[in-house]
Amino acid sequence: MKTVILTGASDGLGKSFAQLCIKNKVNVVALCRSKPDYACDFIETDLRNENSIRNACDIIKEEYSSFDAIVNCAGTMSLQSLDTLSFQEMEDVYKVNSISPIFIISLLLPLIKENKADIMNVTSIMGTMYDIEQDSVTYTSSK
Repeated sequence: MKTVILTGASDGLGKSFAQLCIKNKVNVVALCRSKPDYACDFIETDLRNENSIRNACDIIKEEYSSFDAIVNCAGTMSLQSLDTLSFQEMEDVYKVNSISPIFIISLLLPLIKENKADIMNVTSIMGTMYDIEQDSVTYTSSK
């Protein structure tokens, strides 16, 4: 059975992708903050937190080392306008949307190479639809 490591698996596009995988008999290892409401392997992971990501990757190395793909699907946004956006909100959005996918790949790179695993980073077309005055500037620039 194939195994996919999936961020953002508890909601939205990530949840839909996970359910499609399960339907096609692919084992899903969900990295997210809350346990998904469907049958999968779950590693509680806060993608805003370096230690949480490191812990999740250590578990993957120990328990799921023969994975076939990593799908970085997690995404978060702040709906604050640019003139009211806090540094913490910007930092959290970038950690989840931009930094965590690269960090996960870097921590698992030896296994990715060994397994000849695929990497899929899910992005968004919102960056082409909004200008800097819109409320989702951090999301559009980070995805």
